[in-house]
Amino acid sequence: MPEFATETATPPPTEIAALPSPTPPVIDASIPYYLEQVDNDRLLISVNALVGFGTRYVNAEPNSTTTGIGGAREWIMQQFRNIEQEARARNVPFIILPHNFQLRWDSINTTQTNVVAYLPGFGDRANEVIIVGAHYDAISEVPDISAPGADDNASGVAVMLECARIMAQARHRATVVFVAFSAEDTGRQGSEAFLRDVVRAEQWDVRAMINIDTVGAQNGPGGIVIGDRVRVFSAPPNNSPSRQLARTIHMVTSSYLADFWIDMQSTTDRDGRWGDHLTFSDAGYAAVRLTESAEDPTRSNTTRDTTDWISARYMSRVARVVIATLLVLSDGPPPPTNITFRSSSG
Repeated sequence: MPEFATETATPPPTEIAALPSPTPPVIDASIPYYLEQVDNDRLLISVNALVGFGTRYVNAEPNSTTTGIGGAREWIMQQFRNIEQEARARNVPFIILPHNFQLRWDSINTTQTNVVAYLPGFGDRANEVIIVGAHYDAISEVPDISAPGADDNASGVAVMLECARIMAQARHRATVVFVAFSAEDTGRQGSEAFLRDVVRAEQWDVRAMINIDTVGAQNGPGGIVIGDRVRVFSAPPNNSPSRQLARTIHMVTSSYLADFWIDMQSTTDRDGRWGDHLTFSDAGYAAVRLTESAEDPTRSNTTRDTTDWISARYMSRVARVVIATLLVLSDGPPPPTNITFRSSSG
């Protein structure tokens, strides 16, 4: 393993977005070049490949290399290997180090794997870590038979992989870690194990965690179509590190994506739901969740979560949000560790 090295009321989303960031992004002429590299076809291929494993339920063939969640694990590993080969040709280090953990779910014991790749930083900010995560497990009302999980969350994994591929075209000052988490749908056991066994055990200086979860569809309930924005959830209070990260994403998107918007949310997650970002924000780290604005909760975690609803164009826009944010966070001034400004709600 490489070495890396006063609460206020929560205002409405419009007020959250309006609060100033102490470190506004500096416009970088190179960032549009990276954003242009996002490949819609790759995003669709990734979603189709993950759905093609039949089910990604944690107890569905975890020891397989071709089907079920085991097959999905091996496929993601291979995508990281492909990125590593491309990065090596550019003399960019890209290190793949899977993280195994034990899970007992539904009276069954299994070994699960968080598939992890590191893009080491260099210079004075190499010990700062930015984590990009997306869970690859899925569940449905008949999980052992069919948990396609196209939107939740093959879409997030597809975006995460595309971000890794593009970020690995060059080295960056801060270290960027890409993680495909297992066992999110069963209660975030994968990210909790990663936090315990890796982040805390190795005393990482985590500056930001971006969770990409359910970002593939622009068609929602009742025929609604929302293709020009993505929701960002972050933990209160209003001056928390997570809220500051959400504001940074808002400002970066406003600076580099003229036709896409950030829906700033005043809650940690959707009502009664969870995501891997909670593992990190509950531990005091800056962490946010990106989720489509037209989410249909009647499709999530069901056999209806198929590729029929997936939009490559929408996923590509979310990917650009993440890439622009990563470039600003990893190559610009370090994010502040102490937030002192006052809530606009008084």
